[in-house]
Amino acid sequence: MKLLHVRVADDVCAQLQRAAELSGRTLHDELVVRLGGTPVPPRPIEEVLADIDAFRESLGRSFDHTLIDQFIEEGRP
Repeated sequence: MKLLHVRVADDVCAQLQRAAELSGRTLHDELVVRLGGTPVPPRPIEEVLADIDAFRESLGRSFDHTLIDQFIEEGRP
């Protein structure tokens, strides 16, 4: 899986938002479909946090985990 950061003009974003509303998809999923991909259903937060914890353990104690903590907090709904 690759992460893609996309900047979209306001008018294009409004068109995507309207198309998403009509199709019943989220804005993210509508963009994925338009780019030729297949939307992936979101994973339960517990699974994601377990994966992060496993990754954190693999890095060892000498690693500064501040950025991971910040990423988790920013991603919470």
